[in-house]
Amino acid sequence: MAGYTRQSSSNIQPGEIVKSGPVNNEFNAIRDAFNKTSGHKHDGSTAEGAFISTLADSDGLNKIVIDTSNNRIGFFSEVSSAAVEQIRIQDGAIVPVTDNDIDLGASGTEFKDLFIDGTATIDTLTVDESATITANLTVNGNTTLGNAASDTVTLTADVASAITPSADDTHDLGAVGSEWRNLYVDGQALIDDLVADTADINGGTIDGVTIGGSSAGAGSFTTIGSSGLATLNSLTVTGATALNGGLTMDTNKFTVADTSGNTAIAGTLDVTGQTTVANFTATGTTVLPATSFGDANITNVGNIALDSISADGSTITITGNTTFADGSFDFNIASHDGTNGLALGGTVVTASAAELNKLKDVTSTTAEINILDGDTSATSTTVADADRVILNDNGTMVQVAVTDLAAYFDDEITAMPNLVSTGALDSGSITSGFGTINTGSSTITTTGNITGGNLIISDGGNIGSSSDTDAISIASGGNVTMSQNLTVTGDLTVSGTTTTVNSTTVTIDDPVFTIGGDTAPSSDDNKDRGIEFRYHTGSAAKVGFFGFDDSTGKFTFIPDATNNSEVFSGTAGTIVANLEGAVTGNASTATALASAVTIAGKSFDGTGNIAIAPTDLTSVTATAAELNILDGDTSATSTTIVSADRVVLNDDGTMKQVSVDDLSTFLAGDLGVLTNVTSVGALNTGSITSGFGSINNGSSGITSSGTIEFGSLSDGTVTVTDIADEDNFSSNSATKLATQQSIKAYVDSTAGQANNVTNLTATGVELNTVADFSAVSVDTSTAIASNDAILMFDNGNEIGYRDVDLLDTYFSATTKTLTNKTLTSPTVSGLYLSDAGITIEGSSANDHETVLNVTDPTADRTITFPDATGTVALSNSSSATFGGNGSSSGVTLADGLISIRTGTGSVAAMRFYCEVNNAHYVELKAPAHSAFSGNLSFTLPSSDGSNGQVLKTNGSGQLSFATISTDLVNDTSPQLGGNLASNGNDIQFADNDKANFGTGSDLQIYHDGSNSYIDDAGTGNLNIRASANVAIDKYTGEAMARFYQDAGVFLYHNNAAKFETDQYGITVTGRVAADALTVDEITIDGDTITATDDFIIDVASDIKLDANGGYINFFDDGTPILSFQNSSTDAVIQSRASDRDLIFKGNDNGSTITALTLDMSDAGTAIFNHDIKLGDGGIAKFGAGDDLLVYHSGSQSYVQDGGTGSLNLLGSTVSIGNADATETMATFATDGAATLYHNNSSKLATTANGINVSGDVVVTNDIYVADQIIHEGDTDTYLQFHNANEFRIVTGGTEMLEINDTAVQFGAAGNLNGNNLTNVEDIYLRDKIFHDGNTDTRIGFAVNEIQFSVDGEQEMKITTGGVFLDNAALNEDYDALSGTTPTISTSAGGMFSLTMSGNTTFTFQGATSGYAVGFILQLTGNGGTVTYPNTVDFAGGTAPDAPANGETDILVFITRDGGTTWYGALAIDAAG
Repeated sequence: MAGYTRQSSSNIQPGEIVKSGPVNNEFNAIRDAFNKTSGHKHDGSTAEGAFISTLADSDGLNKIVIDTSNNRIGFFSEVSSAAVEQIRIQDGAIVPVTDNDIDLGASGTEFKDLFIDGTATIDTLTVDESATITANLTVNGNTTLGNAASDTVTLTADVASAITPSADDTHDLGAVGSEWRNLYVDGQALIDDLVADTADINGGTIDGVTIGGSSAGAGSFTTIGSSGLATLNSLTVTGATALNGGLTMDTNKFTVADTSGNTAIAGTLDVTGQTTVANFTATGTTVLPATSFGDANITNVGNIALDSISADGSTITITGNTTFADGSFDFNIASHDGTNGLALGGTVVTASAAELNKLKDVTSTTAEINILDGDTSATSTTVADADRVILNDNGTMVQVAVTDLAAYFDDEITAMPNLVSTGALDSGSITSGFGTINTGSSTITTTGNITGGNLIISDGGNIGSSSDTDAISIASGGNVTMSQNLTVTGDLTVSGTTTTVNSTTVTIDDPVFTIGGDTAPSSDDNKDRGIEFRYHTGSAAKVGFFGFDDSTGKFTFIPDATNNSEVFSGTAGTIVANLEGAVTGNASTATALASAVTIAGKSFDGTGNIAIAPTDLTSVTATAAELNILDGDTSATSTTIVSADRVVLNDDGTMKQVSVDDLSTFLAGDLGVLTNVTSVGALNTGSITSGFGSINNGSSGITSSGTIEFGSLSDGTVTVTDIADEDNFSSNSATKLATQQSIKAYVDSTAGQANNVTNLTATGVELNTVADFSAVSVDTSTAIASNDAILMFDNGNEIGYRDVDLLDTYFSATTKTLTNKTLTSPTVSGLYLSDAGITIEGSSANDHETVLNVTDPTADRTITFPDATGTVALSNSSSATFGGNGSSSGVTLADGLISIRTGTGSVAAMRFYCEVNNAHYVELKAPAHSAFSGNLSFTLPSSDGSNGQVLKTNGSGQLSFATISTDLVNDTSPQLGGNLASNGNDIQFADNDKANFGTGSDLQIYHDGSNSYIDDAGTGNLNIRASANVAIDKYTGEAMARFYQDAGVFLYHNNAAKFETDQYGITVTGRVAADALTVDEITIDGDTITATDDFIIDVASDIKLDANGGYINFFDDGTPILSFQNSSTDAVIQSRASDRDLIFKGNDNGSTITALTLDMSDAGTAIFNHDIKLGDGGIAKFGAGDDLLVYHSGSQSYVQDGGTGSLNLLGSTVSIGNADATETMATFATDGAATLYHNNSSKLATTANGINVSGDVVVTNDIYVADQIIHEGDTDTYLQFHNANEFRIVTGGTEMLEINDTAVQFGAAGNLNGNNLTNVEDIYLRDKIFHDGNTDTRIGFAVNEIQFSVDGEQEMKITTGGVFLDNAALNEDYDALSGTTPTISTSAGGMFSLTMSGNTTFTFQGATSGYAVGFILQLTGNGGTVTYPNTVDFAGGTAPDAPANGETDILVFITRDGGTTWYGALAIDAAG
């Protein structure tokens, strides 16, 4: 057996015409799926469907629920309009849900036999018929056997235990008139008082017993003392009798108390005549027959104390007050049954004693009790904390303080779906489970903060003020744009990846600009620090960098830099500046002198070498000893070097004596890094091999008594490979050293050559510099350059000229000071300055300099300048500009102002980056130029507001904090109390989502996926109104219709005007086609009518022009102007003049009026000078098939589109308003909002991401969601309509439920496998189940009704009154029975009805074993009883009685075993 299979999916599709055949096939398949013999077995298998977990009546209040999660079956019945679980079958037991609440059987409807193998625990056992106990019976607790008035107890067995009363002197053995016969006591009979009718004491003694008084009194007495035996058969007393000490007869039958004189009569007291009783006490039963009293024959002058009164069916009337004093007796009315018995004021009291006893402790007044009267009027009162309400506390009525009730409601009321308004809520909290808050257009104000979760604004939404509604706009991607000034009074943290400041002027008051993080790095990230700047050279865009190079540990300036993840590379640039203070290092390239100098008659400017001819030595003033200083054999002289000492220096080709201070200053800045070895001891053993590396002995000498052999010697520039001993220096090698002997021989040989040294180019002045220190002045004006050389000695041995850079090694370990030295265009790497700062002389050498000072740092600091040309702004600068010129671009910092300008064509923006790798940012952007109507300014509030508050504006740019308690994003039913501004964004409706207007949704605007609609389903007009003109265009701009105020109406065809109204009528451009054109008769006989003057046709009747199939032409001087023709299908009016318009004119009070122009140059466009007027019922038709109709019916106006395409209203701005343009109904703006109004107030406006609604949004039908419904406080919790065939519920980012076209998947528990739904009990549907492709095909749920609709037409419904197909009764599965022995065959149908005609006996047949088969029986009473098959097991164990005459019961029967056992239930009792 299989379930339902889709039959006609190809024939039932969205947008198609659905015929009856496919629909019948579908419903037949549904019917067959639930057929009793061949339908679903619902055995839990994939093919047969899930188990039926719930069997219920139509309203679901009476039902049987199979609870698989708790492994039990629950039986529910309707109690106070609610389904209340009464009985459960669980763990092998049938148990009631509530203790002492459910009966097993009922009075008159009892179970037959009860078989219990275990223990029956019964609080109270009442046996109203014979009971036989065949085994032992043990009864614990108090036991009452029988009713003393009607029952007897027979003991046939012996008593095997003592019979002991529960209390002393309390219970009798026998009673008056019901005495035991004989008492057999084998032991002692201990009796406190013995009263015997006849006492025959054969033995024994009677001690302490007084019969009679102890002394004689008046009259005749028999005194029986304390001894002896007396038998009094009878006692007759005549006359007055005084009994002292009281009188007791038959123990307690008649007693007179000794002290009080009270008389107690246990038997009957017959009184004749009127009796006055002061105090009467009867301890037994007092029978007062009516005949003893007469009317009012008891005079109550005192108190009557009665244990009980028996009236024997007569009436006791008490006219006086009767007081029942101590309540220790019963006032018993045995016949009180609600019909007879106690009557008050002639009205029988129907309440039972138990019900009256409930009033025993009632202290309420009558007025208080009457509060429970449903007819009592309501009383207006102010409820206070001390007030109380009446509450049923689980069966006990109690008064509960309203504060307790409020606390309970505070905990228990979690949802109030019908609550639409409240008072001023001044305390409490709204948690994440509250749902959406929607105040419509009302203001949400708070003096506290709005905290927790997110403030989510729809994509394209804005935050603003009344004067600037989009001061803060949020784009679809979440980017934030601020159109006004932003003032941050606290700290501002910008996180993200890129922060762009496009201000013209940027001012930073902080004197220290920290780059590289707000805390000291814990490790080297290998990234440079500084300023990256962008500029244009005039031919190419460049990126420059000025800052700290992490790889070299030095400041660098790179004008054309490459940035690779914050590591910059490129060629270092030139810094133009005046430097003062200690500067070390060498210029890496030759630098031109500021002004050329003359050397040996040669001009030298530093840009190249100069050639100097050999010099005459006659001017040499140096002595031979001084010249011998150059001799390598000259012994070294030990001397102390002081500041006045000088060294011989080759100043770029010129030999000079230079102060050791100058040399020290140079070396201090240019000397390289020495090795870490600063001193050693006397190394006297070992060897140094080739792998040792470099040897740096500092200023100490290297001494050896042996031979030093070397491969080469190098100072880094010059390499020595050999030592040559050549007296004539013939090899001229650049890598050999000359010996002292060879030098001496060479000098001696040249010295004797008339002072003319071969190849000597040095001048005498230069030689004097070398030899005679005292003969020349010290030149302190020459700067030492990197290509200068210095004459050096090695421990007294001259080694020649060496590059001054070699002194770096020597001086690197010492610090030298350059005092008042000038470095011209130096390139300095790793400049180290003391705290004295840098002094920069201006262009004029005067007393005014610029000093760069650095505050004593507490840690390493890095300042990086960008690779750009510009001005460095100071903390006290009036303004500074970065990234632009400050007028058309760049960020300008001025006093109190940051201006961001952009030269890129984009709006200015400010980005705030996150703290982790600048991965994210929030961007504030200015609006576009077109959006501005003037400059905007926002002033931040002076306080930080309260928790949860947001910023709002007063309309003048003043921001303040306000409270918003509504989330328009997640509100499923937002309501607006005012206008809804779109802020330049769209209101987005998904396909088939409707914008409804009017309480009955009379006006609807929507798009169904193919076409757009404006539907007016109301009783009034559909009016399209505008304050100026109305245009209907295609969205691409093609004109379709124009409606001009105080002018005409133009109708277009293919973007060409064809029809125009004016004050006289219409102008049609092109052909006018009409079904018929009727003109009263005009007949012209002849071919030509010629007139030399005006031609006037003036007839009393018709004028007929009949061309008999030809043209009726109008000529102007022989030129055809206009013609009329009757073609085969049309009557044609044709302008015959080439490119001439057809103009219709008229006369208005003497003025010529052009009414209609047909522009032939524009394809016959009809231009109406004024209105086009059609009478009531007249229709303006558009389109070849009259697709568009515009007309007025006499009471309503219509714009009706009956074509296959869309009805489009196009224009840069489209407005719909009332007739006199005093009220706007809708506006539609290009690139802006579509706004809908109510009573001239904006209520709905579209935005780029949705809609803004002002006021309430009342959804009476369906809500269509394109994607998600997101929780306000947790964006990971949402309802998602994932696609056309899938729905998801996600909480906390975890998918909990997924429903698609093949399965239902539960994330936590339960899933839908194939067609089976497991781990699911009930499914409650509020409204409809839609077809995924056609929402007009659906199953709808209403109260007591299920509706089946196909393509918008209701095809079937199921109600409590039956099943209806297309609004007609569905009879296919309905069988009417008759007779008193009807047979119900389940193979014949699933619903049967019978009107009883007497005692009726049913027979069930046709059920197939293994399948769930059931039917519904509608039984109408008409006298007689009803008998069901004995295989039926009814709920409660008892078959329901036959319905009363005229009443109808609805019964449900089901079997799973082929009818072996039927389960029956009375679903509806007395349906009517």
